Amino acid sequence: MVEVMVALSIATLSLLGILSILTRSLNLNKVYFDKLVAANLAAEGIEVVKNIIDKNVALKLKQDSGSFNDDLNDGYYVLDFSCFRLGSGSFNCSNIGGVNESVDIVFGRVYFLRLDDLNRYVYTNDANLKQTNFKRVVRIENLIDTSNGGRFIKIKSYVQWLSRDFSNILLVEDHFYDWR
Repeated sequence: MVEVMVALSIATLSLLGILSILTRSLNLNKVYFDKLVAANLAAEGIEVVKNIIDKNVALKLKQDSGSFNDDLNDGYYVLDFSCFRLGSGSFNCSNIGGVNESVDIVFGRVYFLRLDDLNRYVYTNDANLKQTNFKRVVRIENLIDTSNGGRFIKIKSYVQWLSRDFSNILLVEDHFYDWR
């Protein structure tokens, strides 16, 4: 009888240990999934601005006028994949602050991204779409390289998200030079 109780106690403790590890694993899975989504959203912010630069360069080559940084004024922007021109007045391509402001203050004015019908992250005020726990802002600075006098754009894509009651921020930075 004592042997059975000892065996049951050991089995119960073993199962509790396994369940504890499983619960912890599931929680960490959510944390790492959120980090993966944030990294992709930050990269997408850089890509959207790069697409605008590519459009500007193509127009510059075709019309022999314009600049690689047309419509890319200094400041913080909210944008999503459908943005083709910054500051166009549309909800998903708007300037929300100057470069002298801190990113924490800017995030206070930004809405959360929402998932559209195709599970794409978009900025919209459509309350029918599911709200996510992610926000993204892109900071653009037009600069001069002091070593050679060339112009370049410094882009910082910030993504903020809430995970387990903590606010997290991921930053991706890239520089684009006017080399043509």
